[in-house]
Amino acid sequence: MKDVRSTRDLYAEGLTSHQLARRVASGELVRIRQGAYARPGRLTPEEAHRRLVLATLRELGADAVASHASAAIMLGLPVQPGMLRRVHVTRRAALHGRSRSDLVQTKALLTDEEIVLIDGVACTSPSRTALDLCLASPFEWAVSACDAVLHRQLVDADEVAAVFARARGRPGGVGAGVDQPGPDSPAGVAGA
Repeated sequence: MKDVRSTRDLYAEGLTSHQLARRVASGELVRIRQGAYARPGRLTPEEAHRRLVLATLRELGADAVASHASAAIMLGLPVQPGMLRRVHVTRRAALHGRSRSDLVQTKALLTDEEIVLIDGVACTSPSRTALDLCLASPFEWAVSACDAVLHRQLVDADEVAAVFARARGRPGGVGAGVDQPGPDSPAGVAGA
């Protein structure tokens, strides 16, 4: 996945805009998104989304953190296929720009513990990603994500509970759907 190249990178290597256009037309390179290219290849939907996340996060500011389904893909967690159409990011600072056809931006308070680096990309931690998916996904997918986080031992049930507790009442946090993991919540079911 390290094959994602920005237009800037390609120009710095001596490629001209005409040569870049010719490589795209010939199929030697594929355009991932505006300003990002890669070699062609057969990718699963998850691999294609991961590549799109890498390309998108390179262009956003340092306060952008891959979150929700995009963080789940980076962590290797199951995601509802319909959530792979757009890159999901959470901004720690003021919201820059708006969501668009290929990008969903959310502003939320994230602690340093809720951010991890994966392949050089800032992503929400496994427990925070589980929380975000519980709030944004249908119940079955939320259960799958929480179960995967716990089954793969990315975190333990206590850490998931702590993230739910810290997020309670915060903007972008818990409050409209899942208050805390319990026997009937996705995280509680996953931990059972």
